Amino acid sequence: MRKNILLITGGILNVAIVIGSVMFMIVNFENLAYFDERNHSHSTMSFHARYQYWLEDKYGTREGVKIYRKYRDFTVWIIEHHINEMIFAVIVLMMLGGIWINKKLNKKMNKVFKVYLILCIILMLLTIFVAGPDYVDSIYDS
Repeated sequence: MRKNILLITGGILNVAIVIGSVMFMIVNFENLAYFDERNHSHSTMSFHARYQYWLEDKYGTREGVKIYRKYRDFTVWIIEHHINEMIFAVIVLMMLGGIWINKKLNKKMNKVFKVYLILCIILMLLTIFVAGPDYVDSIYDS
C-alpha cells in the first residue's frame, strides 16, 4: 500500500514539475526573448522582434502595442517582486521530493527526464540571475 502511494505521489510530482517549469518559461517569455535580442547577431530575427511583429500582425499596431506593454509591465513586476525565485524554489523542492521518492522505491529515473531537469534548472538560473536584471535595467534605461 505504501509503495503504491509513493508511486502515485512520484508521478504527480513529475507532472507538476513539468507543468511548473513550462509555466515558468511562459511567464518569463518576454524576459528571455529580450535577452535573446540583446545577444543575437541579427536583432530583427530574434524571438523578441518576431513576438512584436506577431502581435502587430494579429492585433494591429495600436492594440498590439497595448498588449505588449501590459505583458512587459507584468514581467517587470514579477522580476521586481522576486516571484521567479519563489517559483524556482518550489520547483527545485518538487524535484528533490521526486528524487527522494525514487530513492525510497529503489527506482531509477528516466535518463531523458534527468536531462530535462538539469536543463530546466540551468535555464531557470539563467532567467533569474542573468536575463532578469538585464531586462529590468534596459526597461528603466529606455
